[in-house]
Amino acid sequence: MTKPFADHATLHSLPMKTNLTELLSEHKISPVLVDVGASERPPAIWNDIAACSTYVGFDPDEREMHEDKLAGFQRKVTVNMAVTADASATAVEFFLTKSPFCSSTKVPNAPALASYLYADLFVVEKTTQVGALTLNAAARLAKVATFDWLKLDTQGTDLSIFKSLNDALGKSVLALDIEPGLRDAYVDEDLFGDAHIHLTDNGFWPASIKTLGAIRMTDKAFDDLTRGMSPMAKKITEASLQRSPCWCEARYLRSLEWMEATGAGSREYLLLWTFAVLSQQYGFALDVARHVGDRIDRTLGDDLRKRSISLIEHHTRNLPLRSPLTYLKVVTPPSLKALVKKVIGRA
Repeated sequence: MTKPFADHATLHSLPMKTNLTELLSEHKISPVLVDVGASERPPAIWNDIAACSTYVGFDPDEREMHEDKLAGFQRKVTVNMAVTADASATAVEFFLTKSPFCSSTKVPNAPALASYLYADLFVVEKTTQVGALTLNAAARLAKVATFDWLKLDTQGTDLSIFKSLNDALGKSVLALDIEPGLRDAYVDEDLFGDAHIHLTDNGFWPASIKTLGAIRMTDKAFDDLTRGMSPMAKKITEASLQRSPCWCEARYLRSLEWMEATGAGSREYLLLWTFAVLSQQYGFALDVARHVGDRIDRTLGDDLRKRSISLIEHHTRNLPLRSPLTYLKVVTPPSLKALVKKVIGRA
C-alpha cells in the first residue's frame, strides 16, 4: 500500500567502471522491468539501468500513473488494466479506496482494519469494473519474452499472480519485489508467510525485507486522546506513537543453485549480478562473478569479479563516513563490547 520501494541504490558515487547501462549495452542486453501496481513513478532502484531497459507498467487506478516519470526508459508500455491470476477473466471488480495506494481487486477487511489509525485510507469510495488480463497475456501484449525483474504491489494478490505465470515466464524472473501483508487488511489476501515459503522453495532467497506498519489504535481512542489539541499537536502526537508491523516490502533474488540447476546462460547471470549490485548485495555479486568465471564464461566472470571487488572496496572505504556506529560495531572486539555494557549497566 506504499509508494515504490524507498531504496535509492544509485551508483553515481561509485567507480565509473560500475556504469551498469554501459555494461549491459556492451553485451546487448535489454532488461525487462515489470511494474504491477505501478505507483507515482517506477522504483528508483531501476534508474541506473532505465536507459537500456523496457518498462512495462500496469495499474487500473489512473490517479497513480504519471507518464512523465517514464521518459528515461529505452522502451515503455503502460496498461490501465488490472492484473489477475484468473485466465478466464476479462474484467474484475476493482475497489477504489480513499488512498489510491490501497485500491485493490480484494475487498478491504473493515473489521480487521478498524483497530488501526490508517483504516480510513481503505474506505471504498467507488466500485467499478475494469478490464483485466493475466501476466501471461500481458507479456504477449507488450511483446516481451521475459520478466527479468518483476515488482508486484497488488494489494493482496502478489503470490497468486506470481504463481499464475507460465513456466517460461516464471523461470525468467531473476528478481522479485513483493509487498505482502503481515495481517489481513483485505479479505482472503495473500500473506507474507505463504509467499516466503513458496519463493524460498522455488529458487529464491530474501535479499531484503523492510517491515512497515501503522498505529494499532482505534479512531475513537485517538479522538479521546487528542480532544482539544491543535491540528499540529495532533500530528506530533500521532508521530510519537509506536507503529505495529502490518505489511512488508520484500525483495527476492534467484539463488546460484537454482541458476545452475535450470541451465541459466550468460545473459541471466549478468542480469542477476546487475540486480544484486543494484540491491547492494555486493557479496552475493562476487559469488555470482566467481560462478560465472568457473562455469560459464571466464572473461565475463573475471570482469564481473573485478567490478565486484571494486564495489566492495569502495563501500568499505566509505563505511565510516556513512555510519560511524556501524563501523565501531564491526571493529570493536566482543570482550570490549561486554565490558562497556557492564560499565553502563552499573552507572
